[in-house]
Amino acid sequence: MVFLDLGSEQLAESSAESVSTVLYWKVLQYAGYSKDKKLAQLELTLHKRGKLDEFLRRYRERFNEDWYDIHNDPLVGNARAAHIVPAVMPQDFPTPESYSKLRFELADNLRDRAQEMIDLVRNKTGKQNVLFLIDEVGQYVAPRGELILNLDGLVRVFKELSRGKVWVIATGQQTLSEIVTKAQYNSGELNKLRDRFPISIELDARDIKEITYRRLLTKRPEGEVQLKSLFKTSGQAMIAHTRLAGTSLYRSDPDADTFTQFYPFLPQHFDLLLELIRSLARTTGGLGLRSVIKVIQDALVDVNRLLPPDTVKLADRPIGALACADDFYDTLRADILKTLPHVVAAVDLTTRLFGPKSMPVRVGKAVAALQNIEGFPASAENIAALLYPAIDAPSLLPEVSEALKHMLAEKEIGLI
Repeated sequence: MVFLDLGSEQLAESSAESVSTVLYWKVLQYAGYSKDKKLAQLELTLHKRGKLDEFLRRYRERFNEDWYDIHNDPLVGNARAAHIVPAVMPQDFPTPESYSKLRFELADNLRDRAQEMIDLVRNKTGKQNVLFLIDEVGQYVAPRGELILNLDGLVRVFKELSRGKVWVIATGQQTLSEIVTKAQYNSGELNKLRDRFPISIELDARDIKEITYRRLLTKRPEGEVQLKSLFKTSGQAMIAHTRLAGTSLYRSDPDADTFTQFYPFLPQHFDLLLELIRSLARTTGGLGLRSVIKVIQDALVDVNRLLPPDTVKLADRPIGALACADDFYDTLRADILKTLPHVVAAVDLTTRLFGPKSMPVRVGKAVAALQNIEGFPASAENIAALLYPAIDAPSLLPEVSEALKHMLAEKEIGLI
């Protein structure tokens, strides 16, 4: 299986490169070739001509190290390859300059490119069946008709070449039906693309909660016992302090098992994050936005180094500590900035006025995180519920109400 995330692995020089091109370079990396396009094409050409071993030997003799130690470095790799290639392929590259000045370009023949990808994966795995799993597809191709046609053609060619042994699975934060409904352009092409993927699987919030729990939130038996004990002692008070009013995002009170299963998150946190990410995707086109699972992973352990330097990650907080709305803001700040830059600016101003650890800053971050969710009542009670820090903590409503008064007094912040 080859996995491609179009949101994070699109080519750096072009955010609108065709799916077949981005997938092709991903397959080359999967097969062990260089991450640099020119070096990858060189290695592939040498391999096809049966001269890769000679190139590796000559490189080792010349530079006294293994080629693969530097083959991902575009500067050093290309500079050194230019000295070796003339000896290996003298007719094509008689001088080092002839290689240095060459610019590799992919052939436009989609069928040849598709066949080469199939062959590369089969040679790598030794298996005939190939699965390409491509994430963020719908939002990536929707804005441009040529991207839709390229993906449609690629999937059709895979089907013709493989006779059922090559599969393409395309995933996204929104279904193609939703994208077609909202698309102002290219709806006809998107409908054709939807027909190219006959098997449709839609995940709702319950599925995402289950997946997240199994992937990220499982606990050791002794941890479950400790959490259930905490819930028995303080659970009812926590429920009273974390209920949300005036919104369908709060469905019911959690019991001990539900609390233990999703800790340090509460069930309403999942619904809130889902709605927030859907809203951001609708506004920005979804390209580059992370899934709920990735957001929760970042909130837990900060995989992508998104949190402020002095922030204690959720996974490192004392048992009983809960995820809060300001944690969601810190994790999604870059995405919110694209949509509502004035809101992020207001949070930054609040930080300068009151200090980074103050309650007004926590309140400001919560308001900023909720800003994108249409119809959500950002009342003092709901903000306090979403900032509730630990299962045995007192209500934050008095502190939140006081913070809101101070923030409203500072007209520059613009809080309404």
